Amino acid sequence: MEQTTTGVRVAFQGERGAFGEEAIHLLWRGEADPVPSTSFEDVMSAAETGSVDYGLLPIESTLVGGLDIAYDLLSLHDELSIVSEVIIPVNLCLLGLPGATIRGLRTLASQQVMLSQCTHFLTRYKHISAHPSWDTAGAAREVSELGDPSRAAAGTRRAAERFGLSVMLEHLEDRPDCQMRFLAVGRTPATLDDVDRPARRSSSWFRQQWAHWSGRFSRSPMRAATSATSLPARRESRGATSSSSRSITPRAIRRPPPRWPRRGG
Repeated sequence: MEQTTTGVRVAFQGERGAFGEEAIHLLWRGEADPVPSTSFEDVMSAAETGSVDYGLLPIESTLVGGLDIAYDLLSLHDELSIVSEVIIPVNLCLLGLPGATIRGLRTLASQQVMLSQCTHFLTRYKHISAHPSWDTAGAAREVSELGDPSRAAAGTRRAAERFGLSVMLEHLEDRPDCQMRFLAVGRTPATLDDVDRPARRSSSWFRQQWAHWSGRFSRSPMRAATSATSLPARRESRGATSSSSRSITPRAIRRPPPRWPRRGG
């Protein structure tokens, strides 16, 4: 993928084609360069040291709730501020080699959090076993590289296009309204559209918002399908941000439950 002309670099956990990259494209409207990182700690360290302009961290999902490691990292990296957020719909696709069939599959690989959202699919197709991977896009890459038609991955359509895989099935996720929230962090606080003060330090936010965020999904699911408070993409020098920002109006999800093919299809 070619770099953008803005020069804004955003670190995310995973490889190109992961959900983190999708969130970056939505939040910056395609005007930022996604920077793959091995771990969430690497994302935070890159943002803190200035090797990238921002880091993107998943914080919670409608199905599994809050991610403990994200809360821990936010409390540890006090030099970073939460500057924006984005909510993306989670559409897990069944990715396999061209010509592969569900009947011939034996393994389904993906990131552990994503596999936990495919329990209905795995229960229906008991001959397929779940194999945790470090990343959704990484699992797709392995399927492509190994060339084994009995292997599949649960990931994004972007990953299928990147690694030459076929989308055998869409919407593997257990809930049709499944979504994930990401937080953007940076060294310089940015002013958000809906507040008249700079974003909080990550540890301050962690202490004050723990109870609110950790219990949010036990009360009700997120209703915004693709909402984002965007960050300015252009800057004069690394680390500098503009005070202007735009927002995307949230839209309610209206999608029927997934329809899987008959067993052995």
